[in-house]
Parts: sequence; structure tokens; C-alpha cells
Amino acid sequence: MDTEKRGLAALDAIEARLAKRDRAFLDKDAMCKTYKDVRKYIVDAIDLLNKFPLIGKKITGIVEFLMEIADKVCEVSGE
Repeated sequence: MDTEKRGLAALDAIEARLAKRDRAFLDKDAMCKTYKDVRKYIVDAIDLLNKFPLIGKKITGIVEFLMEIADKVCEVSGE
């Protein structure tokens, strides 16, 4: 699958999984469970984000920084 199709499929998967959650009442365990569920899709979406001129790499940098925080909090190795 090419980068764009994989990236768009990843964004759809993230949206579907996050829509199922009641984020207003998430505790750390629930947030980490959700993060672990969508992490692989975020990684796939990063390649798509990088294709956007001017802002893609900036957005990717922010997303990767937030993923580093979530990886540490949720004890996820950078897979």
C-alpha cells in the first residue's frame, strides 16, 4: 500500500478508535490502553503528514514529541 493510502487508512482507524472512547473520564490506564491501540496507526500517519509542504515536518515533530511523552508515561517501547 502506498504512503498516502496507508496514511489515510491509519487516520481513519485512529478516528474510529477514538470515537468509541469517553475521553472525559479516562484515567491513566484507560488512556494508555487507548494510546497503545492507536500508536501503530499514528506511526503510519506520520509518513503521510511528512508529505505536506511547509507544515508537514513541523506537525510530525510535534506528534513525535507527544508520542515520546506517551511512550514514557505508558511504558511503551518505541516500536
